[in-house]
Amino acid sequence: MTGRRSFALLALLAMTGCGHAPADMRAACISSALDQPDLKNGVAVFTSADGGIGEARTGVLNFRDGNTVLDMASLTKPLVAAEVRRRIEHGMLALGQPAGKLLPAFRFTPETATITVQQLLQHRAGFDRSGYDPLFASERPSCRGAAVDVLARPPELGIGGQTLYSNAGYCVLGEILLTQPSAIDPDLLMALKSPLGAAGGWRGSLRNLHSALSLSMPFADLETEPALPDGSHYAFA
Repeated sequence: MTGRRSFALLALLAMTGCGHAPADMRAACISSALDQPDLKNGVAVFTSADGGIGEARTGVLNFRDGNTVLDMASLTKPLVAAEVRRRIEHGMLALGQPAGKLLPAFRFTPETATITVQQLLQHRAGFDRSGYDPLFASERPSCRGAAVDVLARPPELGIGGQTLYSNAGYCVLGEILLTQPSAIDPDLLMALKSPLGAAGGWRGSLRNLHSALSLSMPFADLETEPALPDGSHYAFA
């Protein structure tokens, strides 16, 4: 989830290759995805072997089907990672590029200027939200504000070391993507410009989210533990 606030994210995407398995294995796979103690009112949306979209659900749902518009919260992050990956594949970005060079309008410390795209993708930029989450530092969440905050002061932890989930790190990635807004899909652009931004601004139906993810995710390969060239799995998460 994106942070301390409560979001009505009543869904789980089953991105585990369930749709490509035999029927009995697929049922077990989907049941496993939905049978989690902390998951309430879950919906799994998956690609079936014939290319169609399947849907399974559990519990008592307060929406009718997979076309209901929902706040997707942190399911926005894989979409952001996929866009970063697309730009890397097209030579528009590089994993080793430092944020200080990519965001010249921002104020950096000597340390934060060296944080790379790869470290932001992998949650290894040194941002620690255990005390407070910069995304929710004010009354109204602000992803841009979180990016400004963490870049203007030394990170709490060593850069490139511990993997620590960070909304602010993805907010920085969102700002990097927004330096070339014309290249961004309109739905993702809307999410990036929202208060929750790259950390959780996507709003749409489960089916639309599934379709957006499936464009960049090799679903059939997920069982073979796919990874980006840098070793990151987050774009597939």
